[in-house]
Amino acid sequence: MAEEKKILLSVQVKADQALAEMAKTRKEIAELKSLQKQLDTSTEEGRLQYEKYGASIRDANKKLREQQREYDNHTKTLLAQEGSLESLRAELSNLTLAYTKLSKAERQSAEGQELKEKIKGISDELKENKRAIKQS
Repeated sequence: MAEEKKILLSVQVKADQALAEMAKTRKEIAELKSLQKQLDTSTEEGRLQYEKYGASIRDANKKLREQQREYDNHTKTLLAQEGSLESLRAELSNLTLAYTKLSKAERQSAEGQELKEKIKGISDELKENKRAIKQS
């Protein structure tokens, strides 16, 4: 019971952190758009700077979508019952996202290998449950 509360608290903290990161990214996007609007695009330099801001805005929007997905997964984990398929899928998504952000050296480290094993274990469990549902 105490372990379950600890896990839920950890997930809640991660969800809160994701919300804070999303707010920061939204602010960054708004600032970039404001700077982009102020540019004089009639000059070559202004046009090039406008394009740079546009690329930065696209990157920030991509980052925001990833943060939103991470937040959604944390929320699903909080709402889903421990061990439910929905909870397992959300956890798998979060672990996979974390793994893809690791460098090659980090993936080959003990921590990276442990994360890989967790991903494989959850994936195998989900596959097993899917097969069981199809056989029913």
